[in-house]
Amino acid sequence: MVTLGVAGKPGVDGIGVAVDIRAQIETQSRTDIRCGRPDGLMGIVPSTIVLSPTEKGEVVVFNNGATSETYRIYALADSAKWQTYMAAGFHALPDANWLNLGVNSLTIPAGGQSTLSITAALPKKVRSPADKYETIIFIEGKIATGFLRVRIMESDEKTEAGRREAQ
Repeated sequence: MVTLGVAGKPGVDGIGVAVDIRAQIETQSRTDIRCGRPDGLMGIVPSTIVLSPTEKGEVVVFNNGATSETYRIYALADSAKWQTYMAAGFHALPDANWLNLGVNSLTIPAGGQSTLSITAALPKKVRSPADKYETIIFIEGKIATGFLRVRIMESDEKTEAGRREAQ
């Protein structure tokens, strides 16, 4: 994901422009690689979790910065952006209430970490082995922002393989 911020004030002899390019590169989540703390100002481990329709999962959020940071936690709500973020074969989670984040913010001291619990609560009437849902959870601080992919699907042999891959 790449975003661009442009700001500037006209100078005496023309215009002044400042450009701030922010990029987030998503790599495959792999918990079989053990390297301690992830690099960067903040990290999320694992970066993808796979839950059954009523399962609870956890991720660890790391603040690698030099100061305490309060992170705002929220699900992707802009349906226009779902197509940009969603993986092939998954549907956007139709109701944000089907996922309980437990908290809407985390304060983590410099060099610290905190566990975020996420619980899926899909109603029985919408469950089908063919349906696979996904949403993006943003963890946004003043200095750094990251995101987490949450996939929700019924457990069968095929989805168990996907669950193992994401771990």
